[in-house]
Amino acid sequence: MRAALLFLMLTLAAPATAAERATYDFYLGAVRAAELHLWPEISGGRYKVLSRVETTGLVGTLFRFRIDGDVRGRVRGGDLRPDVYAARAVGGRRIFDIAMRYFGGVPKVERLEVEDEDRGVPLDAATQGGTLDPLSATFALFRDLPREALCTQRLTVFDGRRRSEIVLAGDLTDQLRCTGTYRRVAGFTEEEMAEQTEFPLTVRYRKAGDGLYHVDQFRFRSSYGTAVLDRR
Repeated sequence: MRAALLFLMLTLAAPATAAERATYDFYLGAVRAAELHLWPEISGGRYKVLSRVETTGLVGTLFRFRIDGDVRGRVRGGDLRPDVYAARAVGGRRIFDIAMRYFGGVPKVERLEVEDEDRGVPLDAATQGGTLDPLSATFALFRDLPREALCTQRLTVFDGRRRSEIVLAGDLTDQLRCTGTYRRVAGFTEEEMAEQTEFPLTVRYRKAGDGLYHVDQFRFRSSYGTAVLDRR
């Protein structure tokens, strides 16, 4: 549950509005450790999302670090189809730099630099057709949606090395909550797969206007404890 997943945990019918551009505070336990910023735009059947994850609070004072993300693609039948994706770490000592381009829905890794401990067994990108990059998956989860579309997502993600899946299922409760699972599928280290393959998560929604809802809180269990994204 490292940087790429933070991106993960981190309405296609109309252009994005200021209401969809959001900031989430990221808590690990009781500690406010980072912020997630999303700037989506949709126009003419295309989408673009810029993002930034950066440390904040006491963590930011001790450890200055951020990841900038950028994805551009097309919208077809309500689905996102990425064309180009890039994410890069800035500051600190952590190495994280990736770029992918998609051809017919199949990703091609053009640049990949990560820490040795994160390498695992990289998958062949040519076998990962139909997957989403981490930032497109994040946008798919956090975008404004009508009530009937909540708690129905099944997203398969390829981050350049690993394949994972996020599933939201079940009925939406009166408290506008639903549950789901993040699952490690392939490309992870043997230690990661032996440690745990499935992580439960809970999503809470809030009315955003015009019959739409957005994610108000995203809570999941990570290898480091309970993590929460709270919308400001």
